[in-house]
Order: sequence, then structure tokens, then C-alpha cells
Amino acid sequence: TVIPPANLGGEQVKTKGHYHPDNRAGAGYLELYEVMEGFAHFLLPAKAPDDSVLLEARKGDIFCIPPGYGHVTINPTLDETLTMANLVSTAFSREYALYENMHGAARYELIGGTIKKNPAYGDGPPLQKIKTICSVSGDFGIHNSLYEGIGNDRIAGLLNNPEHFNDFFIRSI
Repeated sequence: TVIPPANLGGEQVKTKGHYHPDNRAGAGYLELYEVMEGFAHFLLPAKAPDDSVLLEARKGDIFCIPPGYGHVTINPTLDETLTMANLVSTAFSREYALYENMHGAARYELIGGTIKKNPAYGDGPPLQKIKTICSVSGDFGIHNSLYEGIGNDRIAGLLNNPEHFNDFFIRSI
């Protein structure tokens, strides 16, 4: 995914945003990302109404969007292109309806970094800013590039059966 820098009516350029459905075991699918160039903000609203996260990621960061969270990716700069790679299970389709029905995400980022609430969501939970949500290095065999996950049985298991990896989903501030 390539997101060029842009000012869209006073707002930073972003993706449309989506959620992932639950698998047959009732666990939400996740998505793995690597920032290859640039700097990114990921707005992660949980399906549960009491949780909302802003994740900051830089070139070389490899992380996941955990089960139960939607995500919108923002290029928060006006002078640098954001380039990312991602891995996701092929067993589902992304869910866009909530974002479409609510006219976007619960929050949006203005030029200059101000985060505003989307009035369609009401007050919503406070936004937590974090630097790490889950890492795929170590036991998962990814050290230098997300592409090391292609053909990796542990990564395939994580993407297709996240219920077997509950202790993997942690947060760091």
C-alpha cells in the first residue's frame, strides 16, 4: 500500500478503514503490517465501545492489527510517502459497512496532528496513544522483513487461527 502525502480539505490523507470478521472459532482475524518507507498513524477502534488506540509506526516496524479492532491508516506527513506491506488470511473479506454508515472512523487527523472526534460516534472512549501493539519477531521467525512470513506455518496459523495465540496480543506505551 502506498499513501502519498496530501492535504485533503485540512485532513491528513488516509485509507477508508475496515474491520475483520470473526473466524469459525469466534476469534477475530488479524492483519500483519510492515512500514517500509515513511511514518504512519493507525487509528484502531475496537469493536467493543470502550477502547480506541492510536498506534505510531515508523520504517522497519513490523506489527499486527489485533483481533477485534478496525483500522484506518494515516500518512501524518506532508512531505513523505508512506509505503507498507501487509499479510492477512485469505479466509475472509474485509468489513467496510460500519465506516461507511458512520461517515468514516470515530476519529480523524487534521493537518498539524490534531485528532478530532467524528460526531457520528458521540463521545466515545478516550484515545490511547501507543508505540507497540504486538510484535511478530522471535518465535514467529520474522526479523528483517514481513516477507519472511510467507510460507511460515506459524504465521499462517496466527493469521488463520488467532484463537491459539491469545497471549501474543499485548500493548506497550
